[in-house]
Amino acid sequence: MSGDVDVAKKNVDLDQVEDSLEYAHEQIEKLDRSVHSLPKVDEDGNSECPFAEELYVQKEDIQAQLNGQLKGLYEKQEAIDAENTRCKNNLVVISAHERRIHRDSVRDQYSQAEVELCARIECLSEMQERVTKTIKAVQAALAEASGKYYPGRCPQNGGASGTSHPGGANDDRELDDLLEIEQER
Repeated sequence: MSGDVDVAKKNVDLDQVEDSLEYAHEQIEKLDRSVHSLPKVDEDGNSECPFAEELYVQKEDIQAQLNGQLKGLYEKQEAIDAENTRCKNNLVVISAHERRIHRDSVRDQYSQAEVELCARIECLSEMQERVTKTIKAVQAALAEASGKYYPGRCPQNGGASGTSHPGGANDDRELDDLLEIEQER
């Protein structure tokens, strides 16, 4: 075949992507169970549950792991997109060359390459769709979890998105609380 066909890039390992999707869904379920089992805590951090803060820390750890998984899914999505584009470009090149070939044996090889590329493009497109759906599910789980935090604490590991809790920067809020206590003395 011609040097126009791009085969230098490594193909995406779809089994590895599949494993990542399964793991992400397991982590989503784990985070969901954690979020829905969090005890009620008042604004001062008081709860009937003596280990409430520990449960919130566990939730934040799962949340941080899932956030890391989300970054990996974005990378896999990008790699799948790049390979899909490369395969489509190769298909155009092979199809163009095939039309100019007159020997049946060589033409058959080009036809086989076209069939294999079309099958790969189909697999990549299906996987891209699954990765996109999983990314949306992870984002939804992280959004729900980010609304649940232990009062007066910053999320460990940066929380779901690396940002502070809703309502402003926690460092400022904690500093204001400390200053208020100091003024009362």
